[in-house]
Amino acid sequence: MVTSDGRPTCADLVDVVREAWQASGLDEQGKRTLKAWQAARMKRARAALAPYRWLDDLADYARVAEFTGLQQGVIRHYHLRARGRRQRGEEGRGAWGAWPEPDLDLNRRPLWKLSTVVIARAEMPGKGSGPKKRRSYPADMRLDAVDRVLGQGQPVMQVARELGIPQTTLFGWVARARAASASS
Repeated sequence: MVTSDGRPTCADLVDVVREAWQASGLDEQGKRTLKAWQAARMKRARAALAPYRWLDDLADYARVAEFTGLQQGVIRHYHLRARGRRQRGEEGRGAWGAWPEPDLDLNRRPLWKLSTVVIARAEMPGKGSGPKKRRSYPADMRLDAVDRVLGQGQPVMQVARELGIPQTTLFGWVARARAASASS
């Protein structure tokens, strides 16, 4: 096929090249050459990216939240508060003061190495130890404490201090005992 200006069409050229390729016996050699070229290209790419292998270990807000068990909004809050304090030159204090600067800021998107997050999480005051467990007290101890307050008239603060329990806990026990005695 020839176009109106006398030149062969693209499809004709492809057919001619394919026929010449197969006739010359370079088909297998061409495949080997192509594979060798691709392998060399991948090797050069891996060598060029070797210094940046730590990029695989970077985490954004979502991955940090998943890794630490905190909510994504909490991570963002810690980061923004810590960034604001650093910009103002203030000493870091509290949970957000201990939050590290991002290892990389990619288009205003903070990214941290997971190793940095592990260290920051361990250094956060009161964090990382898991949820607090509620302390339970034996029934006889509760009855004794309530009897000392209601029956003997001792102050709640004194009884709580002597027994080593929080005042609010003892106030709750006393309030429940009063409500139970009033209802019966």
